[in-house]
Amino acid sequence: MAEPAVRLVGRDEQLDVFDGVLSRLLDGGGYSVLIRGEPGIGKSALLEAGLDRLAAATAGGNAVAIRSGSCSELSQHIPYAVLFEAIDVNMRSPERGPADSTREPARSGGRAELISMADPVAAGAERVLGLVDELCTRLPVVIAVDDLQWMDEPGMRVWQRLSQLTDQLPLALIGTCRLVPQRPEIGRLGRLLQSGPPDRRGVVIDLDRLGSDAAARIAAQEFGRVPGPRLAAKIAEAGGNPLYIRELLAILHRSSAVRILGGFAELREGTTGFHGPAGPKGCSTNVFTYPADVSASVVAGAHSLADALADRIGSLPSTTRLLLESAAILGDEFSVSDLAHITGRPAGALLEPLDQARLGGVIEPVGSRFRFRHDLLRQALYSSLPTPIRAALHQDAALALATKGAPIDQVTAQLLAALQIDSSASGIDTGILAWLARNSDALARRSPQVAATLLEQALAAATGIEIAIAGGALDSTVIESLQAGLSSAAFLLARHDQTERLAREVLAQTKDPELAARTTWHLAYTLMRTGRPDEARACVRKALAVPGTPPHWTARLTVLNAMTIVTSGQVRPSHAVSRHALRTARTAQDPMALAYAYHAEALCHEARRDLDAAMRAQREGLDAAGNDPDLTDIKLLLMSNLASSMHADDHLEEGARVLSEARMLAETIETPRRGALAIQAAELAFELGRWDDALAEIESISDVPDLTHEARRLGLEGLIAAHRDDQATLDTHLTALADDRIPSAMARNGATWLLLLRSLAAERAGNPPEAIEALTDTMNLDSQDFTVRFTWMPRLVRLGLTIGRSEIAHQAAAVAEHEARMHPTPRKRVWASWCHGLLESDLDRLREAADYIRASQRPLYLADCLEDAAATAAATGDLTDARSTLTEAISIYAGLQATFDIRRATARLRPYNVRLGVRGNRSRPQTGWDALTATELKIATLVARGESNSEIAAGLYLSRRTVECHVTHILRKLDADCRGHVVRHMPADLWREEIAHGQAP
Repeated sequence: MAEPAVRLVGRDEQLDVFDGVLSRLLDGGGYSVLIRGEPGIGKSALLEAGLDRLAAATAGGNAVAIRSGSCSELSQHIPYAVLFEAIDVNMRSPERGPADSTREPARSGGRAELISMADPVAAGAERVLGLVDELCTRLPVVIAVDDLQWMDEPGMRVWQRLSQLTDQLPLALIGTCRLVPQRPEIGRLGRLLQSGPPDRRGVVIDLDRLGSDAAARIAAQEFGRVPGPRLAAKIAEAGGNPLYIRELLAILHRSSAVRILGGFAELREGTTGFHGPAGPKGCSTNVFTYPADVSASVVAGAHSLADALADRIGSLPSTTRLLLESAAILGDEFSVSDLAHITGRPAGALLEPLDQARLGGVIEPVGSRFRFRHDLLRQALYSSLPTPIRAALHQDAALALATKGAPIDQVTAQLLAALQIDSSASGIDTGILAWLARNSDALARRSPQVAATLLEQALAAATGIEIAIAGGALDSTVIESLQAGLSSAAFLLARHDQTERLAREVLAQTKDPELAARTTWHLAYTLMRTGRPDEARACVRKALAVPGTPPHWTARLTVLNAMTIVTSGQVRPSHAVSRHALRTARTAQDPMALAYAYHAEALCHEARRDLDAAMRAQREGLDAAGNDPDLTDIKLLLMSNLASSMHADDHLEEGARVLSEARMLAETIETPRRGALAIQAAELAFELGRWDDALAEIESISDVPDLTHEARRLGLEGLIAAHRDDQATLDTHLTALADDRIPSAMARNGATWLLLLRSLAAERAGNPPEAIEALTDTMNLDSQDFTVRFTWMPRLVRLGLTIGRSEIAHQAAAVAEHEARMHPTPRKRVWASWCHGLLESDLDRLREAADYIRASQRPLYLADCLEDAAATAAATGDLTDARSTLTEAISIYAGLQATFDIRRATARLRPYNVRLGVRGNRSRPQTGWDALTATELKIATLVARGESNSEIAAGLYLSRRTVECHVTHILRKLDADCRGHVVRHMPADLWREEIAHGQAP
């Protein structure tokens, strides 16, 4: 007789939380629920009942997509395994059911390029976030995951991030977890949910043990009568744990120890208690062991629940128990086909024992698969196996699944489980070694860390002098392929020493020209990353001399050789080499070689200050790269450089658009360039006068632990704070930067904002000499480190004149003139003219400079130039012109909220009695619709239209993360707890404007 369906008892209050979840979703908001408790307390049952309630409530027309999955101990090292299971990647329909996880699996065989710097694990996070955002555009979404304590670490980070986004998306996250093992990430999630009002962010449900009334109702479900006194006392021994109660009742039922007496179910006379089973086959329960949290958390005796579960298993025939032990190796769920492969038995021969296990309440069908009715049952079977046997069975299962052609993740999980039990490399089958050799690149694409772990162990087994390898002879190319695969994984992990060592070993022995060429690319790139371009060049040239190299790799290595020369700063030989590389790439018609060749060509043009030619090469490189995902990294580099060229050529808006496209692309692969692109976008936004947007860009990479750009971030944030008289933020950032030193010529460009910040901070403190000193090094004409130093020269001229240091003023003007003469761009000529206008009190020059800067859309520079023009006009006696010019400057400063600059400008003109009718600057409110910046108001309007963050990002050429930051600011300023509230509280004038344009939702 099959086990009856479990009905939830004693959890009405907790079930009501799911009603609140639905209300929140239908209101346009999200919610996060974390259900915690000991094993058997009913977490999964509550989750299942809650999802059933949601499904029933939405069946009448309020469509909600319900997606669910379950973590398992076996797959805890596979990134995003459960999240991809839970999310319907195709998003075809909102109905509840098993997710159709059609993510592209890593394919067996073949060689991927693996030349990008992109992090595939981090890219997976962005893919999950993007899929969830896309699904939420269609309808509200519930994602439920059981047993979060086994979720992989990257998946747990994504779960936490999604929890933080529930105020922006119609998304409910519901997860369950045991109290043991304790995961710090789950602890942080619990604190996050408990940090805010429970009606806004989420709630933590800690499941307590059931009371006697609820326990009696469970007994009534089993026997159809309420329990009598003796049975009630027996049930009390279960300590209110629902699973233990049901297992105890099942034992009593199987042993006919309960009879119906009157209106009660009562223990028969002579039944004194339960002391552990000795099943019908004489099965001893002492072979079953359980996790620490079972014996520690159940009140009714250290092994009572364990004994109860063991009794259920012990009641099965021995052949069934043996089969279930093999099934336990496969995890919580398994297919009959997989079980047949690892046991070597026909599927038909498994049907009878599996049916006995089902009738015995140990397993249950779920779709086309079976699963253990509770993980503790699987754990009991699994733990009954001696440790060496478990490790061997995982190895055997991996080989059987690999032979079957199972997905790579499934084979990987078995291998990792074996290594967890026995970290030694002994006994690895040659079939597994060959499988790892064939699939090393696919593993690295999925998770470089996992690939490195497995390949290191495989190499230890394959190359050990006295290690016995089962399964026959080892093909001579396997070790070579394992080394090459591990080198690829190390390259992706930026393990430079390991990459170099393995690559040199492969190159010393391989006879495969293509493998040699690809390995040379990894080695040379690593040498360049570690500051050894000469070694990289020698390595590439040696590879180019090898006969038989495929034409496309010859072209790629020729281009790489050119890059080693171009980046060395040798302008004349660089141009000749880059042109040769470009011809070779064109002959080979290889997109990768072409993209890198055009990049090298653009670098040569930049070195010669030919921006037009550089931009042409960058655009041609982008055309060559096309949409090939393997070329995304070089495509991002080309886009970043193109945006910089456009910036230098005064095409700021066009450059901003290219940069935004690059940032959106970077989020699809997750690359170390993401941080650099965000900083570049912030710097461009600062120059365009969109300071709040610049801060949002920086905030969007708060999760990127990239110290390379820390000085740029702190410097830019501090600079905005200094202009806005935000002393607290300024002090914090100056302190953080106090010990920073400009480490090298390569890093000095990153110190641009730091130097300017120190100068501005000194000026604010009333110390002009120190403000000059902060920028003194930039006036060295021989220095090539400060490519934008010409923009600081008008500041130095003004400061020098202010304190009577005319030699400083003349030196700064000479630097500006030198820059304009060496690289005669319109912008540099204008800045040189600005300096001379200040020196010579030439108002016409200053006005011409202001006109150019106004057209180039640089508000801060425009206001600075107008301030200088106003001071010059006042000094020459034209007070009317001075007043009107100062008024324009102050208006621009006010729009930037640059209160310090307003104070400085008004103080400079005060001696001439030039005063404005309205003084100071009305600061923007901190809350309400008037508190929103222009970008925030635009995004709020799009939110009101019902657009998702991804749609808004695409429409405004922003990254999705930047939009998320803006939406967070909008909700905080409007005191709104979800996007729906933005719609309901939108001002009438904005609604009228939306209706007029036919955009109202």
